[in-house]
Amino acid sequence: MYFRNISIGFLIMILLTTPSIAKIDSKSKADKFLNQYCIELVNTIEMIYKDQLKDASENKWEEFLKKGSVLSAVADIYSNLCK
Repeated sequence: MYFRNISIGFLIMILLTTPSIAKIDSKSKADKFLNQYCIELVNTIEMIYKDQLKDASENKWEEFLKKGSVLSAVADIYSNLCK
């Protein structure tokens, strides 16, 4: 689980730093990038949700709550960028 949490953090870090590396010089490129970014956010939300279901079934409530915080943060990013 620890490594999975690191991978989620790493994914978020990459997604947040990618725009500074990418050369987006048109609206269509920006839209394409944002669409892909939003899909990655949804995939991350789904992965965390599935992990939470497993934690709940195993009564690992502390892990469940930690993942809930991450899920909330990712969902907040999604709601701000992917409307």
